[in-house]
Amino acid sequence: LHRAHALDETVADGPEMKVDESVGSLDDLPRALALGYRGTSHKNCKGIVKGLANAALLHLHRAGNPGSVFHLSGEDLANAGPVALLQDLAVMALMGITHVERNGHHYFRGLSMHPPALQAEVLRTHGDLYRQHEDGFPTLAITAGTLTLDSVNAAPFGFAANVQPEVFEPLNDWIKRGGMSEL
Repeated sequence: LHRAHALDETVADGPEMKVDESVGSLDDLPRALALGYRGTSHKNCKGIVKGLANAALLHLHRAGNPGSVFHLSGEDLANAGPVALLQDLAVMALMGITHVERNGHHYFRGLSMHPPALQAEVLRTHGDLYRQHEDGFPTLAITAGTLTLDSVNAAPFGFAANVQPEVFEPLNDWIKRGGMSEL
């Protein structure tokens, strides 16, 4: 359903599906559940606290409606490592979301855009999540469609690598070098 109509009263008692892009505020999931929806998706970019509140609300609905299914899925299509992706994975694991739509890593050549010292540190500290690509840079270690998150779940905020901020290229330098045409 188009987001302009997804939370319209006319969808009451409609098909049992999750509401997704239409959940923009904390009030939207309770409204969607009242209309008959059966869940939503979490995206870190739309707010971790909102995601935790929605997960708690769905947990309460499961407890109050035995036999009914209320689903929380996850997605964030273009989170890139080494920091944002790992933090996103940590939040998904915290919420118990085991199936996450994640295909943004296909848009990037692993961690090849980062300095060699950072690449080596990520491989050292997150060797279960990343592997050495044949061309020499770290890339996600996907096995049968899954990622191993042991190092992510053991690290504070999901990221164990010990890197200094100066290892990252300043945004203005990156833009000047042609990394992005405009903000």
